Amino acid sequence: MYPTCLHCDAPAASGRFCDHCGAPLEKPCPACRTANRVVARFCTHCGAGFAAPGTAAPPAGLPPRDRDAQYKHATILFADLCDSTGLIAAMDAEDASVSLGLALDMMAEAVARCGGTVAVRMGDGLMAMFGAPVAAEDHAVRACFAALAIIEGARDVGGRALPVRIGICSGPVILRPGRQDGDAEGMGVWGLTAHIASRIEHQAEPNTALLAQQTAVLVAGSAQLVPLGKVPLRGLAEPLGLYRLLGVANRSSWLVRSGSRALTTLVGRQQELALLGQALRRAAGGGEQAAAQAVALVADAGMGKSRLVHDFLGAPVLAGWRVMRVETTVHSLAVPYLLVTALLREIVGCAPGDPVAEIAARLPARLAALMPDAAIDGAPLLRYLDSDAGGPDLDPTDPSQRRRQLLAALVGVLRRQAARQPLVIVIEDYHWLDASSVELVEELLDGLQRHPVLLLLTTRPERRPGWSADPAAPRAEIELWTLSDDQAEAMLCELIGPGAALAPLRAQIVARAGGTPFFLEEFARALHETGVLAEGAPPPADLEIPGSVQAIVASRIDRLLPVHRRILQVAAVVGRQFAPALLGAILDVPAAVLARGIEVLGIGGFLAELGLPTGPRYRFSHVLIQAMAHDSLLRSDRRGLHARILRVLETTPDEASIEDLARHAIAAEAWPEAVRYSMEAGERATRRSAWTEARVHLEAVLAALQKQPVTAERVGLGIDVRLRLRFVLGAANDLARVQDYLHEADVLAGQAGDALTLARVYINRSTALAHGGDLARAKELSRQALDIMLAAVDPVGIVSAAFGLGQAMWYAGDLAEGLRVLEQTLPHARSEAGQRRSAATFVLPAVVHFCFLAQFRGETGAVDAGFLAIEEARGIAGRHGQAFDRLLVSMYEGDLLLQDGRVTASIDLLERALRGARADGLDYHVPYMAYVLGRAYVRAGRFTDAADLLLAGCERADRNGHRGKRLLCNPALARAMAEGPQRDIIGACDLARRTTEEAAALGFRPTQVQAQLALARALVLAGQASEAAAQLRAAAILAARIGLRAAEAEALEWLARLLRVPPPASAAAAVWSPPAVGPEPTLH
Repeated sequence: MYPTCLHCDAPAASGRFCDHCGAPLEKPCPACRTANRVVARFCTHCGAGFAAPGTAAPPAGLPPRDRDAQYKHATILFADLCDSTGLIAAMDAEDASVSLGLALDMMAEAVARCGGTVAVRMGDGLMAMFGAPVAAEDHAVRACFAALAIIEGARDVGGRALPVRIGICSGPVILRPGRQDGDAEGMGVWGLTAHIASRIEHQAEPNTALLAQQTAVLVAGSAQLVPLGKVPLRGLAEPLGLYRLLGVANRSSWLVRSGSRALTTLVGRQQELALLGQALRRAAGGGEQAAAQAVALVADAGMGKSRLVHDFLGAPVLAGWRVMRVETTVHSLAVPYLLVTALLREIVGCAPGDPVAEIAARLPARLAALMPDAAIDGAPLLRYLDSDAGGPDLDPTDPSQRRRQLLAALVGVLRRQAARQPLVIVIEDYHWLDASSVELVEELLDGLQRHPVLLLLTTRPERRPGWSADPAAPRAEIELWTLSDDQAEAMLCELIGPGAALAPLRAQIVARAGGTPFFLEEFARALHETGVLAEGAPPPADLEIPGSVQAIVASRIDRLLPVHRRILQVAAVVGRQFAPALLGAILDVPAAVLARGIEVLGIGGFLAELGLPTGPRYRFSHVLIQAMAHDSLLRSDRRGLHARILRVLETTPDEASIEDLARHAIAAEAWPEAVRYSMEAGERATRRSAWTEARVHLEAVLAALQKQPVTAERVGLGIDVRLRLRFVLGAANDLARVQDYLHEADVLAGQAGDALTLARVYINRSTALAHGGDLARAKELSRQALDIMLAAVDPVGIVSAAFGLGQAMWYAGDLAEGLRVLEQTLPHARSEAGQRRSAATFVLPAVVHFCFLAQFRGETGAVDAGFLAIEEARGIAGRHGQAFDRLLVSMYEGDLLLQDGRVTASIDLLERALRGARADGLDYHVPYMAYVLGRAYVRAGRFTDAADLLLAGCERADRNGHRGKRLLCNPALARAMAEGPQRDIIGACDLARRTTEEAAALGFRPTQVQAQLALARALVLAGQASEAAAQLRAAAILAARIGLRAAEAEALEWLARLLRVPPPASAAAAVWSPPAVGPEPTLH
């Protein structure tokens, strides 16, 4: 037998190159350079071994049997004779040997008949696998058929009943090559799935088969099961749900799915439905002559072909049409002329489970009713059904004549049926139709050309009928494409819920399912069955691919030639997109073989060419194809491939991004490179405000550092990364983890004994503590940090510590002291060294320093000096800053404009800043912006806008754990509640009173003043002038004490108005009479 060319799969008789495609047929031995066949595994001259075609060099130290090992999602069946020891003891040794041999042969035959492979024969049983080594979509159903066949066969083994028990489990397994003792196929099966199947088999009663929960899910709708509840199994931490198998039916995948679950609304197929309706009208003819139409719906598994047919057949336009269905399964390929049997079953009205003899019994009467004139001879149909009917004109020895007469009879019957009632003939899963039936399809259409018949079939791309792509043609193919992201989102809203909390989960499923409707359904089903959705929206995490989806994708991959499958697997390790040149540098295959492989994968729908001007690049057509090809490789194999990819990319920088280098370095466990590239990728993501990506990369740095020996340098880097994560996680709203990282950084800094590093940690912790409400501890840590930085003369450290201390003092109302600290450290903030970015802070320290300085000056009445500080901050942000630095300047400038009385200008600037912050994903700053802009809205009388914004700011502050910012927003919110159109005066008084008390307890004195002012205004509206005056007096006194000039002036102005209003001539005079209180504050 001639070898096969790896490039074109054609026989290659001799020579160095294929005479069909020109690919090389020889390769040199790596040891002696002797020419060998390209498929050779060992050199014919020296015996040295070759790597398998299309494989990368295995990782060093990998056991030989692991080099070609692979992951599979399969169903494992364990079958065992009950009490075999007792059987042997009761029989002669020779008789026992014969009986056991017959039993094992019976089991193996049943496994093979149902499409399985015997992996291991034991003395009294066997282990079989379904869906491996070649994947099968229905591997679990095949195992059920085999189990029932074994139980039935065990009833009579050589004239003796031998009870058996069977356990079945589905899940991931590892297949390792290399013949083992009793290993008929030379494959070793490893993994928990096989162990569970074995444990289940021991739980089974004689002549019963038990299924694990995992398998029961896959056979739902096909198998009849009895739940046995959760059963503890040795070696498993949790009990496992078990089911007893009673029966299984050979049903099409659509019948299984539609019968076992409710159907969702059809999404994204309106155009295809309309095209089917047009084909139906052309078949009917209307006023014109009828003309048979044929439409093939072409798409990969799971795209919704059968669902589209289901909705079409239920449409009102089908009223008056008779529908005949031909349903196929993978087993139909072995049934000749299944199409004829199925159509005759529909004609006589037999149920799917009725035997062929019943069809034959009913056929004569049905033919007589259809053709009373006996114009068509029904004998060929009866003879086909193995009836006793026959005639002298039929020669049973001539197959071609039998076929012609069978076709003529069938066409005649269908014509008569169509004359009575127009026909829709549906062939489900045409790709499983036997070859004889496929030939008949075209001939039936030829015979029915002028009759009202619509032939509608569903098929996959690998077996399309070859009809026109024009949907208006008499024989047309309509290709179904994936759903758009919006359509997939609409479908998921129905499947798992439309809530905003579930939006991240829906987005992850959309990305994972790639617009395939069945995949969307299966992901949603898996979430429901695991109880995830019942517990509330989970955080986005890596979704496990459901077993049903794995089976569909894996079966496509396993139909590839080994060399093409290896190309696909290596490409999957490279990434979603790749360049052929990169793949060629990694794979040890001839260029022609690689080119042909990529071409085959493109034709098969695995890859799609991007057509970029920079050169050829390819992309996986579906994310799950890449995932399944990637996951089929062992981790050790993937690790070696990632290492090779990393080395290639490092020598071709134009081919790789930093993110790619980081990913491959981590997967290759090249930890120093992983630290370097992940750190750079994290910094890039931070600059883009891509917080999720920044977190992933920075946490990858920490993970890689933990894999390396501890050194002072690595400890320092670990601290820096944790400090960077403080800002990234704050923006991403994970404040609990922020505290964890800050604590870890504090511990590491203490262990390292580095004062500067400890000071950087203190600065971060003080900022978090101030926002959280612990001002005393925040000031203490900031002072310590400032002392350390001053002693070390570290300009950027001094600036960072100064604004950290200034922030805590501003919250506390220590305005004079805070202003002094900022003024004293001003030279450092103006120096070039002080304007660098620091690992201790998220924004440029100098920018924050000048913004705080502007705020302190404005609060203490020096507004003009505040604007000078803003200009300096703007200049630094323009020279050295990024988006968040410039945003900070706008926020504090808006606040200063408001203090200066320029309300409109403040609103314009802050609204632009807020839009920019949301566009850039900088929601972290929304609470402070709401505090400033909300006050401006209140000043402008825009109370509804103020309330909406301040509520959003409060919500975000609560999510951030920023108690201080939440308190900042409350006074303006209370005013908006009291003075706005809702006039919620009681609620406003309550909020302002609670804020006053909480601010006083925490030492947030400026916020206490603002809350007292808001409470006084609400009390006036409530008619409680005396208490309002008391609040105004208290606010004026506290504002004067801490130096809040504008707030002091506002309190005194309102108090003067309250005391000087003349009493009106009404019953309300008592309310407005001057209250008897203590000494009045001086009116300025």
